[in-house]
Amino acid sequence: MFEINECAKHQGAKKLWISTSTGQLNYGQQWQRCHALFEWCNRFGIQQGALVLVAVQNELEQAALLTGLISIGRAPVLIDLDGTLSEIQSILKDVDYSGIIAELAFIQKWQLDVSSTPWLKVVAIKKQGTVFGRLLSKKKEDEDVTAWPAMAENKPETAILETPSDGLAYLIFTSGTTSKPKGVLISRGALKSQLEVLQHEFSIDSTSRLLNVLPMHHVDGFVQGPVSAWAAGATLFRPAQFSATTIQRVMDSIYKDRITHMIAVPTMLSLIHRLGIEFAENFKSSDFKFIVSCAGHLETELWIKFESTFAVKICNLYGLTETVTSALISGPETPSRCVGTLGLPVNSTIRVVDLNENDVSDGIEGELLISGPQLMDGYYKNPQATESILKEGWLFSGDLVKRNTDGHVELVGRLKNLIISGGRNISPEEVSSVLNQHPKVLESTVLGSPDPDWGETVAALVILNSNVTESELVDWCRERLSEYKVPRRIIQVQELEKGPSGKIKIEVARAQLLTHQNSITQSTNNTDIEQTVLHEAARCFRVPVHQLNMESGPENTAGWNSLEHMELVVALEGRLGLKFSAREIMQIDNLGTATKLCKLKAIS
Repeated sequence: MFEINECAKHQGAKKLWISTSTGQLNYGQQWQRCHALFEWCNRFGIQQGALVLVAVQNELEQAALLTGLISIGRAPVLIDLDGTLSEIQSILKDVDYSGIIAELAFIQKWQLDVSSTPWLKVVAIKKQGTVFGRLLSKKKEDEDVTAWPAMAENKPETAILETPSDGLAYLIFTSGTTSKPKGVLISRGALKSQLEVLQHEFSIDSTSRLLNVLPMHHVDGFVQGPVSAWAAGATLFRPAQFSATTIQRVMDSIYKDRITHMIAVPTMLSLIHRLGIEFAENFKSSDFKFIVSCAGHLETELWIKFESTFAVKICNLYGLTETVTSALISGPETPSRCVGTLGLPVNSTIRVVDLNENDVSDGIEGELLISGPQLMDGYYKNPQATESILKEGWLFSGDLVKRNTDGHVELVGRLKNLIISGGRNISPEEVSSVLNQHPKVLESTVLGSPDPDWGETVAALVILNSNVTESELVDWCRERLSEYKVPRRIIQVQELEKGPSGKIKIEVARAQLLTHQNSITQSTNNTDIEQTVLHEAARCFRVPVHQLNMESGPENTAGWNSLEHMELVVALEGRLGLKFSAREIMQIDNLGTATKLCKLKAIS
């Protein structure tokens, strides 16, 4: 599986395990870190299967700690470190963790009580690049050897025992259809089963070199990243956080680091298809095998265009956080490969049922049910939610599918009211609950708005009891929600039509949203380029126009991230009748640059 003795024995201490933008670790160094973690847990009585909260910004140490804890039989708690204080406190108040491994900044920011819970302090270690730098730095004996990672530099005093084959592997929190994130309990047996599937289906072994830049609180970033590499004796590369401005670094890694497998979400593939065409040669490396697309629906058109443009094969992986990573795979070869489908069940059994839970015939739409060894044990401290989704060994996915006569499964839609944007699950009820807490909001409903690059984006319809601007409501949401959950559109309406049961009619709300979007598209173009850039930026970034100027950029503008960066580009192209090249899009570092490019292209 991924016991550290096996990895250390078979791979050799010097082999590279992980390379990130913040540093590298080989198998020997990670083996030593596992020893240090083992000794720390034993010293403070943290037993096998116990929960340990990890809050570390440095992604190299984050990977080392999360993978190390699983390797010694302790269960890390995976949460989004960029969550707001209210989100984090809402999650952690009910979690019985036995230890905390965190930087002081997180202890203070999250107001964690470390007086009665063992706390392993994490301290950033700066690299000393020269002999003089090392001589001038403080002496080794002056370092805090009780802090991480300095404590891992000590030679282990004890041998690590065999880790159990069963018990809890990790606890990960995910947004569902309720307002509060649910904790998914994944056993060591389920994780082992899934890792074996990934190794077999995608030919991952000790010669593999994986490229995966997905966030590590995301199950596909974590399991298909450091854990998968560690289990197979492979090497993982994380050259940069993925964005519109780092595509070149990510693409260059494919050739430079001799990548064999790239793990990506459909949003990444969409942006690479739009912006990365000039780096297509990198895929022609003799080492590269294929791309694994996960964590969101891969549209057939994008699938076909990407494979044609870059002359590379894409495998599609379907699963939920509740199935570790996958249950169905459209793999690199027949019989599972079938472009435009979820593929075939792998290491799992499926059913397609109607509303009465009766099996339907091939070609008929129904809900997808999954059974197999990779299923979660349930939701943490939430038996009611567990019983609603796990019934007699079957997981009710909430996805509508139909099975073809050859067994391949096609995704039709969703039964659950869930928004998936850029591979991240967003609960509409959670966003609506935050909006409804605003004193000037009487009622709201939150919807997923179709988007060609991100799958869906968040939009809200609100009924107000007095005047309030969209930017004020956005600021209200930003204080209480992670940025990716904040609505990109908040539209005031006079009525939200309801059915006999009092529930808002979602289809009517969608029609209201579409009407509003069409009215924006058809509005009169602004001929002043600078003013157009400012107003479109204010709309895309959801900030008042008076807060923007030509110096506004990602570093000093709330809401300017990859999603909004591309939305601004598309908006300016549509408003001004322009077409930006990939290099020009990546050059836009502030509104001044955007304005200059628009003026130059308007003249030409």
